Amino acid sequence: MLRILKGESVDRVVWAPRLEQWFEVNAFQKTLPDEFRNSELLEICDKLGTSPRTYYFFEESIRMIQGGDVEVKITEDREKIVSVYSTPKGKLHEVRKKSILGLASFAVAPYWTEHMVKEADDLNALKYLLENQSYEFDRDSYERSLARVGGRGPPTIYCPAVPIANLTIRYAGLLKTHILLRKNQKKVEDLLETLDDNNQHFLEVLNKSPFQWYCSTITSIATYFHRPYF
Repeated sequence: MLRILKGESVDRVVWAPRLEQWFEVNAFQKTLPDEFRNSELLEICDKLGTSPRTYYFFEESIRMIQGGDVEVKITEDREKIVSVYSTPKGKLHEVRKKSILGLASFAVAPYWTEHMVKEADDLNALKYLLENQSYEFDRDSYERSLARVGGRGPPTIYCPAVPIANLTIRYAGLLKTHILLRKNQKKVEDLLETLDDNNQHFLEVLNKSPFQWYCSTITSIATYFHRPYF
């Protein structure tokens, strides 16, 4: 994979299966095959001769810092994660459901069963939340991940989704986003600009970091229904 990214010739097709979910679920249930029973994910990749998807290891290399007059309260149990954000512009409440096994991680991500934006007024609080976020590169975390991955692949990291996709998936849901665009178009477009500014802050930090490769999130459902904003 490194040779391909450098433009060099290779004599085989890159094999980089997405093993993270398979590994985490089976490790948790103690159902990994015997030959991988006591192995870490990178060791399994070595045994299989695969290239690891290195973004899995560099997730915490760029951290979001919440500023402003915001109080964040997060509680969780085996089934769900509940987050409450109290801001001068209002309170936001979201619920994410864990997997059937009670897992919640980068690979086995929880999904939203209650989004924080439920009505137009919630856009004000979300805008305040986003305007008071910043990002920083965590070199210690990056160096630890780099040492762990070794020469198996280039350091990569996920970039935020485009604003309309972020609003649809993370903050409001598909139906609510569609309704808000119909009834409160100007307010939503203003929030999308704030989301774009937030993304730019992330990219500015990324551009100053050692990362040379990144993964871009494409969310086809959100962009299909809201094409003018993609």
